[in-house]
Amino acid sequence: MILVLILGRIGPVGIAAHQTRARCMAMKRPVLYPSHNAVFSDCHRRSMTHPCLSCGAYCASFRVDFSVHESQETGGSVPQGLVVEVTDPLRRMRGTDHASPRCAALTGTIGVRAACGIYEWRPSPCREFEAGSDACRRARQRHGLAALPDSAIY
Repeated sequence: MILVLILGRIGPVGIAAHQTRARCMAMKRPVLYPSHNAVFSDCHRRSMTHPCLSCGAYCASFRVDFSVHESQETGGSVPQGLVVEVTDPLRRMRGTDHASPRCAALTGTIGVRAACGIYEWRPSPCREFEAGSDACRRARQRHGLAALPDSAIY
């Protein structure tokens, strides 16, 4: 088995790769980690199609407010440069307070390929968001994307 390491920060794709490895190992299938030149195994290719990796609509539709305790200023994990103070106990993700919100941590193109630049440090509203939920459907509709079919929801 050949393993190619993922270098750089781990985002949704890195997390998906970790979860894929566990699923493929449970099915006793070979696992190849993605890199720019690696070939994916069939098992890995199927699991890399999580709908959030080609969406990003939520990240460009809603205001994201969270507790001050989630920001780095108080020992949390959300990077301080992406945090806007709203009130003493409340913080907001930079970019989500605009008339046309777009989280400053969102990378890529909505509906094509999108990712969170701080996936492992994202605040609780982002962690709790569910693909296929009512909020997901509203966000996708705002960006001209069809609702997710039930088969695409994990």
